[in-house]
Amino acid sequence: MEGRNVFILRLAPLGQDLTQEALEKDEIFVGWKEVKGLLEKDTFDDFRKLVKDTYKIENNHSVANFATSLWGFLKEMKPGDYVVVPSGDQFYVAEVVGDPYYDESHPVAAHRRPVRWLNGKKPIPRELASDALRSRMRTPGTLLHTSKLVADILVADIEKVLEDAKRGETPNLGRELRARMVEAVRQELTQGRMNPDRFETLVERMARAMGAVEAKRVPRRSDQGADVIARFQLMGGLLVTVGIQAKFYQPGKPMGKDAVDQLADALRAGVADMGLVITTGDVSEEAYRAAEEYLNRENLRIGILDGRELAELIVDKGLWSAFDF
Repeated sequence: MEGRNVFILRLAPLGQDLTQEALEKDEIFVGWKEVKGLLEKDTFDDFRKLVKDTYKIENNHSVANFATSLWGFLKEMKPGDYVVVPSGDQFYVAEVVGDPYYDESHPVAAHRRPVRWLNGKKPIPRELASDALRSRMRTPGTLLHTSKLVADILVADIEKVLEDAKRGETPNLGRELRARMVEAVRQELTQGRMNPDRFETLVERMARAMGAVEAKRVPRRSDQGADVIARFQLMGGLLVTVGIQAKFYQPGKPMGKDAVDQLADALRAGVADMGLVITTGDVSEEAYRAAEEYLNRENLRIGILDGRELAELIVDKGLWSAFDF
């Protein structure tokens, strides 16, 4: 969701742990029950004055802290935002689904909001969270509101940890390091110094690093449907020629079937025994369907490697030398 924010909330007004109540009622809440009429106030100064007058607090720093928590909960939090609730060595995640209201009947927590608890209302081990998220759960105070820049990072972290929890993942340093390396490689492929010409060179070098006995770029004037031709020697000395289309695309703009069609023409012309499309971006369903149809109709074998699979291949096979140019 565009503009989603992240809040860290401790459900312990007056020292009472009300996490289970929040889970049962599908709500979150804060205390300061005696401060009434905050929903009708439109400025932070009004919030601060009402808190100060209600509790007769002379310490302006304390007043500001209390007012900040209430302002964040009632005015800045909005439907769609994530709320992380620490609970011992675990935490819960909720999505705000409605506006705040005041419930005078509750003995402690009168300021409330409806939420949808994620992960089936089950707690998530803190070890699964990123360091950025864990550090914010350690920050003291009732409510922590993150900045826009930090929120964008934490939203991604929260959605990843929810997926990990859904799959029953357990903390694994090796897997986390691999994921970070894959993302770093993908970022470099699309947002670094790469361009279409350099990408063809990279693909040629990767083919050699993967064991090709010969790999060469095809001059554009001689291009018969493949940007790179690579030959691999199989058992028994059998040589297999692979025609490769190197497509430099940005994520979010899926590659169409043109590259697959071009490789099909190359295979029909005898340029290669099989084809491979490698792109830095995403791949459309149309392209995958085209490759499957060529196999079924004409026995033309064309594989496809998208940007994430390419980054994973580079990391898993240690193809760093291919970037040495």
